[in-house]
Amino acid sequence: MRPCGPSGRPSPVRTTLGLLLLFLAVPLQAALAGGPAGGVDLSLVATYFCGLYYGKGAGVGSGAALGLFLDGCTLGPPGQHLVGRSLAGYLAGAFGERVVQRGPLLHAVALALLTAAVHLAEWTLLPVAGAVAPPAAELLGRLALEVPLTAAAGAVLVVAAERVGLGPRDTTYYPHR
Repeated sequence: MRPCGPSGRPSPVRTTLGLLLLFLAVPLQAALAGGPAGGVDLSLVATYFCGLYYGKGAGVGSGAALGLFLDGCTLGPPGQHLVGRSLAGYLAGAFGERVVQRGPLLHAVALALLTAAVHLAEWTLLPVAGAVAPPAAELLGRLALEVPLTAAAGAVLVVAAERVGLGPRDTTYYPHR
């Protein structure tokens, strides 16, 4: 499957499919929250993919959009996920500018670190927004479940998206550098 059409530009079908999957991340995450995949943060994986392959601007934009959507779906303080996901998109974009060789292990480690950093940042922002932060033990318990699940499932999803052609074909050239 070719990610680009005959003109060398991205195929409109793949672009539409990529955008649809990006914005289905939050409803899918909400639907899976009660099941065995409840600890997988799909919005963070989607933000990581956009930032990694399309730059800091795309990472921050997709992170802000998904964070705002996630804020609307939760009862927490407004803006908490917006800030956390925007930060994740920026960090993924900065990471994408510096790393050329990519593999599943690299994606898993990066997603594990990003998941821990974003949840710690969101937990830290709770008192600033006027909400009561849960105890640190509760945060650590949540991270113990969510970090490995998001890292493993996210690495598989990112590699699958690369193989399907949702990422750029030539990952050695980045127009956002």
